[in-house]
Amino acid sequence: MKRPYIIIAFAVTCVLILIGYAFLRNAPKEFRSSFKPNVQLEMASLAFLNDTAIPVAYSCDAVAPVSPPLIFSGVPEDAVSLALIMEDVDVPTTLDADGIFEHWALFNMPASTTELSAGASLGLKGANGKGAWTYAAPCPPTDSEPAEHRYFFRLFALDSNLELPAGATVAQIRTAMDGHVLGTTELVGRYQRQAR
Repeated sequence: MKRPYIIIAFAVTCVLILIGYAFLRNAPKEFRSSFKPNVQLEMASLAFLNDTAIPVAYSCDAVAPVSPPLIFSGVPEDAVSLALIMEDVDVPTTLDADGIFEHWALFNMPASTTELSAGASLGLKGANGKGAWTYAAPCPPTDSEPAEHRYFFRLFALDSNLELPAGATVAQIRTAMDGHVLGTTELVGRYQRQAR
């Protein structure tokens, strides 16, 4: 006697699921977006864990230093481009008034980018603190404190490409990004000069 009720309940459930699917499929984009899972932008490296030492191969103590490999995930679906900035935040103020040195900048990387292999570059290159369009390897001064510096790799997901030429400064990149950031994340590496 219970079997007909089970069949009816199952059929009603299927109909309700189909109606809900049809509603969401035809709903305005703004409404549908609220039902998307909350995916968070993340960045990691196969070379070092967050807040641990950056290997020598990616520092000025290497014979031919290269930028470390990076992995990106959780890029928002509506992102158009990515920007990456690497900064040393422990520079003595006697060397730099604001205590920050820009080591690396890339922008207008495709939003589909999921990784940068060691030494790789995508999009347009920004200028580092010395004005060069290259990766400046970690190289904390040996005659000042702290001996170990922190290097922040910051990734930004943007809703547009930046209207900037290659060689733009980090300050220009930050200004151009204002109002266009959909998500951001960071990875911290540490480095202290090797004894010779």
